[in-house]
Amino acid sequence: MFLFPWLLEQFTFCPICSSPEDFTYFLLAHWSEPEHFNPSRLLGDWPKDAFFAFGSGMTSYVGRRFSELGSLAFLSVIVMGYKITVKPELEFANETFEERRERVLRKFQGVTVIPVRIAITLAKRS
Repeated sequence: MFLFPWLLEQFTFCPICSSPEDFTYFLLAHWSEPEHFNPSRLLGDWPKDAFFAFGSGMTSYVGRRFSELGSLAFLSVIVMGYKITVKPELEFANETFEERRERVLRKFQGVTVIPVRIAITLAKRS
């Protein structure tokens, strides 16, 4: 029993898997020999506007910008309506302002399910 009951001949045009001729990857203005698979062309200097990752450009999520603006509006309302301060904790009682700032604003790039523990207080602005 075959998983697929049909076989495609080599170089069969398949519109589901094919890109249009004027697609970014096939523009001669950006790439030499765009019809050949050559991943090493992305290792050196190459035109950054010639590459659209999946999820950006025409393939992007339609509501992405709307959801980004909604999140920004929500955070703006919180910041404008409340004074946000770092709650003093016994564990960090001896740290200076610069050390506290470094700890609170520390960046992390990656995926986590456990957020960094930073105690804050929100006080309504008058």
